[in-house]
Amino acid sequence: MLFVEKETGLMLPEDYVVCVLQHNGGTPIPSGLPDIETEIDHLHSLNKEDEDFVLIYYRLFEKESNGLLFPFGSDGCGNYFCFMYKNKKDKNPTVVFYDHEVQRITFLALTFSDLLNSLVDE
Repeated sequence: MLFVEKETGLMLPEDYVVCVLQHNGGTPIPSGLPDIETEIDHLHSLNKEDEDFVLIYYRLFEKESNGLLFPFGSDGCGNYFCFMYKNKKDKNPTVVFYDHEVQRITFLALTFSDLLNSLVDE
């Protein structure tokens, strides 16, 4: 179990964990989304020593989302790509986009792998 999982009580999707650990966060290529005019600027780090540590962003949403919204990436404009959990025992969260300007959540994919497979060139 990862430190992040112990701290949040959430089980992170394995495909996400493998991707972030293999690529040390980073930016997927391609990084554009087919239905939203934005792109994934970067994935937050799972390393608690990094300044872009994922728990920093999780804490921003923890109270208002009952700890069920997990921001794992950013578009660089203050918006977040997140896992949305049904409850703390959910092992298959969906992937959503949180637009901070209008405080709207938009469904993107059933899984992290589905999100990566849907990305397009900007």
